[in-house]
Amino acid sequence: MLSEKRLSRSQFLRGGAALVGGSALLAACAQAGMAPAAPADGEMAAEAEKPAMMETTEITFLWPHYSSGKSRWLEWIIETYNGKETGVHVNTMDVAGSFGGNPRSRLLATVAGGAAPDLGWFGVGIHPFAGILYDANVLLKGMGYDMSQLNQTLVNGLTWQGKLIAAPIGINTTAWFYNKDLFDKAGVPYPQDSDTFEDRLDAAQKVSASLSTSDEKIWGVATVHYVAYWIAGMYQGFMDDSGTEVTVNGPLGLESVQWWRDNWAKYEVGPRPEDYNRQEDAQFFNSFANGKVAMAVYGTWGLEPIRRHEAGVNFDIVEQPTAVGGGEEGKGAFFGIEEIFTVATTQKLEGAADFLAFLVGPEHLSWTGGQGNIIPAINSIAEEVFVPTADSPDPANLLAFARAADYAKPYFPHPQYGELRGAYGEAMSPWWNEEATTAAQALEKAEEDCQVIVDEWNAANL
Repeated sequence: MLSEKRLSRSQFLRGGAALVGGSALLAACAQAGMAPAAPADGEMAAEAEKPAMMETTEITFLWPHYSSGKSRWLEWIIETYNGKETGVHVNTMDVAGSFGGNPRSRLLATVAGGAAPDLGWFGVGIHPFAGILYDANVLLKGMGYDMSQLNQTLVNGLTWQGKLIAAPIGINTTAWFYNKDLFDKAGVPYPQDSDTFEDRLDAAQKVSASLSTSDEKIWGVATVHYVAYWIAGMYQGFMDDSGTEVTVNGPLGLESVQWWRDNWAKYEVGPRPEDYNRQEDAQFFNSFANGKVAMAVYGTWGLEPIRRHEAGVNFDIVEQPTAVGGGEEGKGAFFGIEEIFTVATTQKLEGAADFLAFLVGPEHLSWTGGQGNIIPAINSIAEEVFVPTADSPDPANLLAFARAADYAKPYFPHPQYGELRGAYGEAMSPWWNEEATTAAQALEKAEEDCQVIVDEWNAANL
């Protein structure tokens, strides 16, 4: 748990000086045209003798608005923390636009321009910025934070070459949402956590056949959006633990990629890309909430907008199905790393650390976990908030999200995250667009192209 005692100004300054001297930060600042100077011994002594800050410290927090739910999350954070009158006031650096705009470009631009935020959140893709971020281990241990209470898979996923590049706050995994009313109307049993791909296909076919009419198609499952590009890595794994080998091209990756597209291209139980774009209400959440799709795949972040949807959908969730192929079988899920990073150029380390202590603490994690935004990083809180009460609006099988953390795979946890994501997507596009290729050919190219990127970067930097 967090220590009740706040760090003194001198403690933070001493810790910050040690970090600023790190080679990773110096290299990053040099690239950005900055040259951080270490304070002289006399200056450090003078700073250490100053009393604790009395005036309000203004800090900046970068936040991408990926969805309305994420915007409401930020509103709660700012209102709650600023209302505590800690002597620190948080201002936001909002990144808006489609799917949160481009927060990574914004961070790089502001660091290079000398106007970087003090802290921030991405939700995915943090590894390329390891060189310009404080080691969260130093900050968390400095505030007496108990690291043993955290989900260790999450901690490992945020560690690169021995450095904890951001403070863990939670996990975002995936599960299947299903419309209970549609299953009841079709007389089809609800999907089960133990299902295979074939079991889910059978259910999708039965629901669609029973409920579709000549005037309206009711889809059994929507697999064309969100996880399609990631599905191979979710089941096979994107990289090995050492960060040196790309692993997407394997039997479970092949089985999942083949099955995922077959839903619409072969069995016609899900909307094709053109159907999904053309159908007026077939947009992300609406098609499921409005009863046009019986099953859809979302992350934990899907809970809040589905619960709030005006359609008032009666739903539950279930784990992703088991893939069987090449003599192997296993489950797969997306492992979204939810983090709070501290930018190493901050001149307000004490204020930033005070805000960080709130963000990684039980009040915030209990609230945001209860909203379904994340599976809290603190194991005891996750176990508490992901067990719905009798009067809870949450699905009865809410723990399916938490169980998925046992087999979920991080998405390219490497400093070349952006390049790997692009190469993987480009190699897989012909398959998803039903062009002249096979799933095996697409996966083989994806792994080969990504491996070249990893090998070149590792050779030059490790």
